[in-house]
Parts: sequence; structure tokens; C-alpha cells
Amino acid sequence: MRSIAASLMTDTTGDRPPHQRGMPPDARLNLLILLPAFAALLLSALWAAVFYLVSEERAFLPGKALAQSLGTQVYLWWGIAASTGIIGFVAFLMWQIHRLCASELAARNAQAINATVVEGSLDSFYVLKTLRDADGNIHDFLITEINARGTLLLAKPKSQIIGRKLCELLPVIRTSGFFDRYVKVVNTGEALEEERKIVTPDIKARWIQQQIIAIDNGVAVTTRDITARHETAQALRDSEAHLRTITDAIPALIAYVDANQHYRFNNIAYDGLFGMSRDEMRDKPVENYWENPSMHASHRIFSAHCKARR
Repeated sequence: MRSIAASLMTDTTGDRPPHQRGMPPDARLNLLILLPAFAALLLSALWAAVFYLVSEERAFLPGKALAQSLGTQVYLWWGIAASTGIIGFVAFLMWQIHRLCASELAARNAQAINATVVEGSLDSFYVLKTLRDADGNIHDFLITEINARGTLLLAKPKSQIIGRKLCELLPVIRTSGFFDRYVKVVNTGEALEEERKIVTPDIKARWIQQQIIAIDNGVAVTTRDITARHETAQALRDSEAHLRTITDAIPALIAYVDANQHYRFNNIAYDGLFGMSRDEMRDKPVENYWENPSMHASHRIFSAHCKARR
């Protein structure tokens, strides 16, 4: 996730100085075309100069003497060496440009894959860039990236979110302690994962699970709406409390035992019956408490009933 966030942040913020952004791809492609032509012009000019010098020397020497002339040999070897250097240098430049184009193509493909993964995620995803005051302290975060699920959670179009200050867009982030957690992750570099309650009309969730990861000059935040899960769990707790209230009012032993003959629920009548509280009996085998000989027959009937229901 850290690499995905860093890739998206590099691709979207555009905060690098011009000398670090590199040459545009079209310019590099033009160089690949122009370099051979430039090399051909250089070689033509070089050998034109060599032939000129040799022709000048021919004017003063006869044919055999010209072939054995040290100056002529120097001119020819100089032309060969210079030609080899030019061809080698141009070939090296073309190889470097080709390798750079290939690496940038791979990087663009990786960014496209990362963007697809993030955009198609079922979780909300944000990239936040730190905003610092004159003393270097973080006073806010700038929202530089958000996926489709994040816009749904905030109920705002992407155009109204990107480029906004986080605490201005969502004041609850500062008042509910989220801002302090983001700052802590930036300062320590340690990732944080937690479940928190949040109450604000600006966010369509009351419970969220978030993962905060430090990236260069900011944080990447992955958020999941777990409101339904928390409400279901709370409903189960309320239902159990209601059931306890009803069964505790009945002056009889009431219990729920699963197919493996373990206690899952006991009413208050069980408290102290076997020398322990009903909570201590939970998840314990029934046979641990039915050692009294007068209860053996009941235990056999109960065991047979449980086995028949499996």
C-alpha cells in the first residue's frame, strides 16, 4: 500500500521542480530519430575534412610518396578514431534513451495498475500531503488523491475534494483526534490501524476502520465503513441483555447448551449453584458440573438428546 500511495502521490501532486521531472517522452522519441542523422552529418563533415587535408598533401607529394607519408596516415587514423568515437557515443546515447523510455513505460504501467486497484477498491483511500507553518509544525493536510469509494463516503464529487485542506473540509477530523493520529504517523513513521467512532453529517458512517501509513511528506489513509457491523454487534448485545432480564426473573434453572454439550448461556439461578458464577460456567462442558449421583440419570437423558440432534 505504501508503494501504491507513493506512486499516486508522485503522479498527482506535480510538486517536483522542473529539472527533476525529466524530458517529455515525445522529446526523447525525437532524439532517437535525430541522433543518427546528427551522427551522419558529423561523419560527413569529419571525412570531408580528412579528404581535404589528404588532397592538400597530395598537391606536394607524388603518388607513392603520398601513400607512405606520415601525415596522410595520421589524417586517416585520426578520421577512423574520431568516427569510431562518434558512432560509439551516439549508440550509447540511443541505448540510454531507449532504456529510459522502457523504464518510464514500465513505471506508467505500474501507476495505471495501482490507480486501477485503488479506484476499484471497496475501501475509501486518501493521500494527504502535510502543510507546515514557518516553524515546521504540521497545521493541516492537503488532499491530493481520493478514490471513488472515498467520494461516496464524503458525499461530494472529486472536484470539490482534491486540493482542499483536510481540516477545513472536515472540521471533525481535528476535534475528534484523527488529525493528531495522522501527525503522529508522519512524525514516527509507524503505521496505525484502529476502529473509531465518528459523528458528523459530513461523513456517511458512524464507525470506521482506518489504516494510516506514512509516505513521503504525508500519509495514505485507507478507511472502511464498519457501521453495519458495529450496529449488528450492538443489536446482539442488546438482545442478550434483554434475554437475561427475562430469564433472570424466572425462578428456575435456564441454560442454553450447544451440540457439543458446552454451556453458552445461564440465567442468574446458576450463580453459586456449582460454586462459581454463571459467567465462569460459559464455554465449559456440562459434564464438569453434573457429578452429583442424583443428576446422573438426567445427564444421560440430556446427552442422548444432544447426540440425537447432531
